[in-house]
This record gives sequence, C-alpha cells and structure tokens, in this order.
Amino acid sequence: MEKGLNSAQNTIELHVEYMNCDIAVYCRQLDYGYEIRIFGGHRSHVGSVTVVDGQGALQTITLPGHKEDIITRQWASQIWEITRQPVSVLAGVHYDDLKKEQLMEVIRILDKLLADCKTELQKRTRPLSV
Repeated sequence: MEKGLNSAQNTIELHVEYMNCDIAVYCRQLDYGYEIRIFGGHRSHVGSVTVVDGQGALQTITLPGHKEDIITRQWASQIWEITRQPVSVLAGVHYDDLKKEQLMEVIRILDKLLADCKTELQKRTRPLSV
C-alpha cells in the first residue's frame, strides 16, 4: 500500500475575481508540511517566498521591487500557528496602476482568502499526537 495523501483531500483551492482578474490560492498539504501559492492580478509572478520551519522560525526571500513579503510572512506564520508544521508560501499578485482604495480592496480580499483557508485547514487538521 502506498503511503501519502489523496490529492482531492489535501488541497484547498480558493479564487476571487477582482478587476476582471483572478486572485487564486492553492494550499496543499504534504506528507509533512504545507505548500501555499498565491497568484493573481494583471500579471501573476514570483515576488516573495517565505518558509517557516517546524519550530516557527521564518525565512523570507523577496525579489527587488516587490512587496509580497508582507503577504507571505503573514500567511506562513498564521498557517504555522494552526498546523505546527513547516509551511512555504510563494506569492505574486500584480495590478497595473492601482489607486489607494483599490490596493486596500486587494488587501481585504487577501485577508478574506487567508481567513477562509484557515477555516478550511482547521476543519481538516487533526491535533498532533504527543
């Protein structure tokens, strides 16, 4: 018998459309840890990656000119709080020429997606046995 997780049971996929563009979250439970990808806007890309280890220590790489580290750090630390397992978060969300109120809406959408992802993970996550 092969050990591992059924892909339908170990993946959370969330989408929100804003300004005629998709903002997508893919959260995949691995055998030990979680991989999260957040993309969207007018140009999906790699802007920042944060990894948190099993003890909660964060490491982030942000490409020059990008600000997605705010997203990746927030997601990694909050998902780790639920799972207490390693988490990697990669994000790249870009919209051309956003006004301040539009940027605030993108932030609100990302916060809602994080809340939805956490709710779904809490339903699925079993406490670790000691």
